[in-house]
Amino acid sequence: MDSDAQSLPAVVITDLAQVVAAQSDLPSIAGLLVRNFQLYPPGMGWLTPVIQRGVLEDLRQRLRNAGKYYGCYRAVLGAEIVGTAELSLRPVQGRYGWLWQGRSDRAPYLANLAVEQSSRRRSVARQLMATCEQQAQAWGYGQIYLTVMADNQAARSLYGKAGYEIVRRDRGWLWLGEKLLMRKALMVDALDLPS
Repeated sequence: MDSDAQSLPAVVITDLAQVVAAQSDLPSIAGLLVRNFQLYPPGMGWLTPVIQRGVLEDLRQRLRNAGKYYGCYRAVLGAEIVGTAELSLRPVQGRYGWLWQGRSDRAPYLANLAVEQSSRRRSVARQLMATCEQQAQAWGYGQIYLTVMADNQAARSLYGKAGYEIVRRDRGWLWLGEKLLMRKALMVDALDLPS
């Protein structure tokens, strides 16, 4: 780690689902997600306000309906939200799609991991991933999944270094391109294992 990184202020990770005033953070998080993900075809940037409003409403709905197995995390540097990630239980899509899978086929799924451009390379994404991985373990799961665009080399490198492995490739829709389903085995405390 270089001396510049050591002098940076600490990043604080919190779970919005457990914060009373969480709704007030959602517009910042929605903006962060829209800036970090290509949610519309190239050349259609004029859609940004509409897309951001849709993302905001989706976040509000997920937070309102948050159950035991949901977390929306924020990384805060000073007073600014510089990163976010969500964790929930989702069906792990099989060869034939989401059909025919019951509740027992659900696994922790890390989604919407995003970090402000100005805060990258400061371990924010790694801290958010570690927080989600620890929560997945607390839920009693020994693995966690995520999806990444195949052409997102920076994210693929980050996930690979963190121990995630590609388990499947999916052809994307229209402008979105190929997606990769990745999985990481989590350490399970020996005391928690059934005998």
